[in-house]
Order: sequence, then structure tokens, then C-alpha cells
Amino acid sequence: MIPKALEAKLLPLIVACADAPGSHADLMCECLAAPSIALRYNTLAVLQRWPASDLDASIWEVIEALAEDSVPQVREAVQTLLASRP
Repeated sequence: MIPKALEAKLLPLIVACADAPGSHADLMCECLAAPSIALRYNTLAVLQRWPASDLDASIWEVIEALAEDSVPQVREAVQTLLASRP
């Protein structure tokens, strides 16, 4: 479980990454792998705004692992991203 205070600090950072395609891959991977639905979903939303070619292999690996996520909205966002994969 991610403490709500940490989640509240990370969400604005993730949203700011929307304007910096391809940057902060480590942060994006960690947020995708986090046990927080909000972090996973919002990170996927940001990644959908990036050109698929700007997502590095480590991000694609985590996205693929989320294909069976328990949250339908996360699974849907994953399928959208996987469909855009080059």
C-alpha cells in the first residue's frame, strides 16, 4: 500500500511528465508497478499522450505485465497502449 501523502506528491510529478515524452522512465516504471490504482491509471494516461516510440523497453515490459490487472480501467488503458506499440 502506498501512503496517501506519497501518492499525493507523486501524482503531480507524473502529470508533469506528460509534457516530457521519453523522460523519467524509472519514475514511470515504478509508478506503473505501484500497488496504487491511482498511480497506475494516471501513469498510463500520461503514457498514452506520449508517442509510442518514446516509451523504452522497460516501460513496455511493465505495461505488458499489467494486461491482467484487477482494475478494468487499467486493463483498458493497457490495451490501448499495446495497440499503439510500434
